Amino acid sequence: MSNTELVRANILTEALPYIQRYNGKTVVIHWGDEAPSGQEVGEAMASDLTMLRLVGIQVVLVLSAGCPFQTRLVAALNRAGSRAVGLTGVDGGSIVAQDGSIVRVNGSLLSDCLAQGYTPVVTAQALCEDGSVCAVDGDSAAGKLAVALKAEKLIHLLAKEQLLKDSAEAQGPVPVLNLSRVPALIRSGVIPADMAGKVNASVEAVRSGVTSATLLDGGVPHAILLELLSDAGIGTMLTH
Repeated sequence: MSNTELVRANILTEALPYIQRYNGKTVVIHWGDEAPSGQEVGEAMASDLTMLRLVGIQVVLVLSAGCPFQTRLVAALNRAGSRAVGLTGVDGGSIVAQDGSIVRVNGSLLSDCLAQGYTPVVTAQALCEDGSVCAVDGDSAAGKLAVALKAEKLIHLLAKEQLLKDSAEAQGPVPVLNLSRVPALIRSGVIPADMAGKVNASVEAVRSGVTSATLLDGGVPHAILLELLSDAGIGTMLTH
């Protein structure tokens, strides 16, 4: 057996316990305006999410309201072999808002989609209590939907420069961040103001029952697979 074949075998072996851990569980992924986008990134995302579904991991992808590529992404997922469906928070009253802030979520439609083998791609829009439709914060929408779906993990895809850097290793992100440290890091500016909302949404989700939340560089090829199915741990995981 060649070295290349051994490497491939080791990769597959390394993934097994993670596949067992996440099999049958739900992972909510938030793709915000700040994350890398474009056709090539979308095709790679579609391939990775389809692989997750094939090994038994249920995926819900939440797009910020400003992301323009929902239809193309749903098409890419279906070409890759996923049974993807494009939705908004308005569908099924999944997200209800007042004055632009989310007041309640209902995960029943998304749960039904997952149970029937679909991969929901949800744009962060909501039905307002006055009957109108409005955009809502994607970070908050993803976090609250993760709680409603009793998700195992919440993942926020970011641009590389937004990662929380480890002072001991300037090139790498902080690997694990305990929830109790977050308020002080926000006050000190280590977590900058433009990241505070995303981090706070993650903290709220974990405190409300999601096992962990991860801030991940969306520009790394196969970042989601590396985070979920390998020992690499390339993002910052927020946990108790």
